[in-house]
Amino acid sequence: MGLKVAEFICPTEGCWLLDKLGEWFPPEVCRAIRGIPLARREIDDKLVWHEASDGIFSLKSANHLAVRLDQQAGGWRPLVCWMDQGSWKRVWNLAIPPKLKVFLWQVLHRFPPTMEALIGRKVDVHPRCPMCWAAPETMEHLFFDCCVARAL
Repeated sequence: MGLKVAEFICPTEGCWLLDKLGEWFPPEVCRAIRGIPLARREIDDKLVWHEASDGIFSLKSANHLAVRLDQQAGGWRPLVCWMDQGSWKRVWNLAIPPKLKVFLWQVLHRFPPTMEALIGRKVDVHPRCPMCWAAPETMEHLFFDCCVARAL
């Protein structure tokens, strides 16, 4: 289709082109679009992350959003609810490679990089453990049952 919003706005009047909207969208969608106010002056668009007070995306604010949404859905139960900010600073200051710090954080917050977790996030992957192919890759399998992981 390749349409742009600007194609539905009159360049001289700055209003919606109702006839063109009607050609492309059903009446209920047209009504919803007509309800969107248009800017009265020409300004550049800019990306704004509403989860941060400064409007700038950060992993910290994304994590807070993910936790809040998961809590609202009733699914988030951290393994480390007892850890305070100082404890996390010590974890992040450990003398281990950064990828291990991230992995530790993921496991402790029940965001493991397992096939089960990816499937739960609607990623189209095969559920079997990619190391042994003996069972679905869950946290339990990864840490306790996988013969390949145990050998490492």
